[in-house]
Amino acid sequence: MKDALNHRKRRSPSFTLVELLVAEAIFLILLALIFQLFLGIAQNAQDQKKRMDSLGEARQALDHFNLDWTARVRRSDVNALFTKANGNDQISFLTQANTYSGTRQLACVSYQVNPITQVTQGSQTNQTYGLQRGIVGYNWLSTDAAVAQLLSFPYTPTASTLSACYFEPMAKTVFRLEFCFLQSVPAGSTNAFTTTNSFLNLNSSNFVGVVVAVAALDQQNRQMLTPAQVASLSANFPDAVDAQDPQSTWVPIVNNSAALATNAGIPLKAASAVRIFQRIFHVNE
Repeated sequence: MKDALNHRKRRSPSFTLVELLVAEAIFLILLALIFQLFLGIAQNAQDQKKRMDSLGEARQALDHFNLDWTARVRRSDVNALFTKANGNDQISFLTQANTYSGTRQLACVSYQVNPITQVTQGSQTNQTYGLQRGIVGYNWLSTDAAVAQLLSFPYTPTASTLSACYFEPMAKTVFRLEFCFLQSVPAGSTNAFTTTNSFLNLNSSNFVGVVVAVAALDQQNRQMLTPAQVASLSANFPDAVDAQDPQSTWVPIVNNSAALATNAGIPLKAASAVRIFQRIFHVNE
């Protein structure tokens, strides 16, 4: 009897087959949960990177616009051209451009969203919409025959001026460009924003600044869409209206990505990745 008890005491602890299977199942469940957690973190990081890429390119383009805007010619006989349209707008004005060697180092610059042809794989190309910057040199000397047709006072960019612009891509992620004007209003008034279809004298005391809004989609999600789908997506962002800036109108659209996907006829993933960005460029700064 005593020997049997001593034998049981000397036996090393062990697990049954059922206990091992249960432990292995728990381990596999925990491993799957950890994998899902890391997968979610990686996906969130990738989505965040896409968001930063699309907004980063848009911000850089508007930073460039700010440089042109700050260096614009500020004379009472020099106007800017703000072309309002159903959909994307166009902004053109005369500014100092150090890349041009004329006596005044001036150029007419223009910002617009138009189709851009880009190379994908090898020699294959496709067409998409993106923000472009156009520029053409301007010289106020009447002896400059190359730009004599551009000389006109008061100066306002014309169709012939813009057709002479050399346009290059500024932000391929941007598919929508809209602007309106911030105006000085009496105390208590809410109509701070207005739109116009005419030339704007940059020295007008009634205007405080230009409000520029863009909508962007990162390149990876853009590749999921055809040019027609990009155009359809752009059409879902309405034009600016008086008393309301574009961003306040666009935010609810972006927040309801399911409705945007349905209305634009695009995948929900692409609709969820759309970002908007807006800045005010003051006239008197």
